[in-house]
Amino acid sequence: MLFKQQFKRSFFSLTLLSLLIVFKSSISYSQSSDQKVLLKAINSAKEDTNKVNLLNKMSALLVDEGDVYQSLVYAWKGLSLSKKLDDDFGIIVSYSNLGYTYGYKGENEMAIKMYRKSLFYSRKIKHTISIIDAYINLGTIYDTKSDYKKSLRYYFYALNYAKRKNDPDLLADIYQNIGVTYYSLGNLPESLKMYYESLRNYELLKNEPEKVDIYNAIGNVYADQHNNDKAIAMYQKSLTLALKYNDIDGIGNAYVNLGLIYSDLNKTAEAIKMFDKAILLFGKLEDLGGLSIAYNSKAKLCYKTKAYNDALYFANEALKNSTAIDEISESTNANLTKANVFIELGKIQQARALINTALKQSFLIQEKANIRDTYLAFIHLDSASNDFKSAFEHQKKWLIYRDSIINKVAEEKNYQTVLQYNFEKKAQSIKAKNDQAIAQLNEQNKLSSQRSTFLVILLIVFSISACIIWYFARRSINNRKQLSIFLENENQHKELLLQEVHHRVNNSLQMISSLLTIQADTTENSEIRDYLLKSENRIQSMSVMHQLLHHGESKLEVNMQDYLKGVLDFYSNILESKPKVVLKTNIPSVSFHTKLAMPLAIVLNELITNSLKYAFPNDEGEINVGLIYNKENDLWDFSVKDNGIGFSNNTESFKQSSLGLTLVRLMAQQIEGELIVQSDQQMAVVIRFKNRG
Repeated sequence: MLFKQQFKRSFFSLTLLSLLIVFKSSISYSQSSDQKVLLKAINSAKEDTNKVNLLNKMSALLVDEGDVYQSLVYAWKGLSLSKKLDDDFGIIVSYSNLGYTYGYKGENEMAIKMYRKSLFYSRKIKHTISIIDAYINLGTIYDTKSDYKKSLRYYFYALNYAKRKNDPDLLADIYQNIGVTYYSLGNLPESLKMYYESLRNYELLKNEPEKVDIYNAIGNVYADQHNNDKAIAMYQKSLTLALKYNDIDGIGNAYVNLGLIYSDLNKTAEAIKMFDKAILLFGKLEDLGGLSIAYNSKAKLCYKTKAYNDALYFANEALKNSTAIDEISESTNANLTKANVFIELGKIQQARALINTALKQSFLIQEKANIRDTYLAFIHLDSASNDFKSAFEHQKKWLIYRDSIINKVAEEKNYQTVLQYNFEKKAQSIKAKNDQAIAQLNEQNKLSSQRSTFLVILLIVFSISACIIWYFARRSINNRKQLSIFLENENQHKELLLQEVHHRVNNSLQMISSLLTIQADTTENSEIRDYLLKSENRIQSMSVMHQLLHHGESKLEVNMQDYLKGVLDFYSNILESKPKVVLKTNIPSVSFHTKLAMPLAIVLNELITNSLKYAFPNDEGEINVGLIYNKENDLWDFSVKDNGIGFSNNTESFKQSSLGLTLVRLMAQQIEGELIVQSDQQMAVVIRFKNRG
């Protein structure tokens, strides 16, 4: 992960701005005024707008110094007095200060409530700057809550107002905030677009210092897109400007990000140089947060290069600094790095304790990325302990957090379904009331018509009958429509469930394949290793099918050309190592049912493995794979042939010679096909079968 730049959230210094507009004659205090001076002025001031100004200044000063409780006291006093004086600007400032202080405390719901009050009074007096400020503050709080949809909504509200004022400074800040939110969503193209809009406005202002953060942010996007050259160029621009204007945070951020890029490029010396510069810089400033990030980055690099003692040292330094400032996220990263080192050193119990601590920390701050990485560390630990059952359980949990965005989309769809249900329920209630009113009116008309002539009575009866018929006919039609919609929705739901089943089965098969590979790599018995690798290939053949079914339009049929090509792709490495062995295929783009496709894939897997292993002692020859339709007898011929040394024995010995060849015979019987074997000077196996759908 790249170093996350903490962008300012554009509160615009609303307190000072509003008061400078309205209270030009008020007593003025610089930002360095201490609490004693302000307190003396507050005690001597009359209950007027000047005192509201002073109370709000005191609130802002206290929260900047970290005294949030006293800040709330003065903010509420300012609000009470401004309401008493009917001072709309004072009310706006007080609510804004309250929102900022509650947000500082982490009480997001109270912060939202205060900012909405500030927005209400800003709209009341139609003060554009105050409205923009309230929208940005709301967007910031929702961004903190990871409710990016609402965050973007309020940022775009602010953007619309800022465009009317055509203020590049406002526009630059808002575009920057929108870019940060899109980055959090993983929408890198839109994030990049917003950052460049922000950069363009800062260039109009000729405001170079603000471009330090923007260049760093653009570099992060390019790095996530694996465009390392552009990422490095942006970080270098950020570093150049930061050095020019002595922006210490900007310099440190650029060093760390450059180090991470060089680490990804395996430029270890350059990466260490960058991390060391960042550590030296943050150390001089006593910036414990920056130090913890820089030490964590260097610890991961040392782990990557197997310098385990150094990795433990730097991880401990990161843990010490992050613990001092209660930075749980960086503490978690340090614990995970130490755990991975202990796993490599065989200290399983120590590693398990650290991973459990990291998991508790991640759940405490609800940081999904850390939770996901912690379960990945558990998988590493379980594999090292040969506890594959636990590895499987942790793999499932890891997949849940990896797919959290998909789960979020599902939650939103469920929410929309509930809304639709409530809407239809309300509509049916209204319809029932209307129908009841119509019935009552018809009854009244029927009673009043009894005094009329026989002809009028007949007409009324006829009219009522027609209305009843129309009513029931309409209800019947509506019921059919609703049933049709219900069945369609159920069908779509089943399709989604089936697609998810294929997705999950494919994930499980991939995991089993990985476990077999791990087991094969750890065994010293070559025969067992061969059996494990063959089993892995068979599972991969099944996995390819589920992957195609997951992405395809049909959930019961696969395209044989794509499917068999996917199976043959597993042998690309072997064929590259044997350049004189040529693989030729003649497979049409035809769809087969899975009950035919999977046995054929297993047969292909076994025969290709057999040919590559035994047919070409000199690693030179040709393998042909074909799927041909015979119109005369309405049969398909699936064949695998090679021009190798052939079989020395007869066809019966071929059928009984190994588990793999036994599988070929069983698969042929399963699809009710005829197995034809030719083994004179070469090997040719043909399965003739009928496509029964």
